[in-house]
Amino acid sequence: FLLLEAFAAEQADDDGDGVFNSEDNCTVVANPDQLDSDADGYGNACDADFNNDGVVGIPDFALLSAQFGSTTGGSADFNGDTIVGIPDFAALSGMFGSPPGPSGLSCAGTVPCP
Repeated sequence: FLLLEAFAAEQADDDGDGVFNSEDNCTVVANPDQLDSDADGYGNACDADFNNDGVVGIPDFALLSAQFGSTTGGSADFNGDTIVGIPDFAALSGMFGSPPGPSGLSCAGTVPCP
């Protein structure tokens, strides 16, 4: 019974993006493409910590502001539409003061991951 529970937990997909939690770089926001522009193990969809200091703060806001309107995408493009804009600013605002993630990858927080 415990083995079955462990298997079920390993095969869970909490955000419904088709990627098992244990392999998902963002377990709470659906991101089937698993885009991780800075290769730190946290998917863009839940990683507003652009300077990788462990918390989303003023420096990250400044980095997003510098990329605002850009069509090159990058880590500030949370929704993957290739334009850094209002939806990306809203995503950063919602993560302000928090660490990136969560990620199901054991290497999350190190570069490169995986």
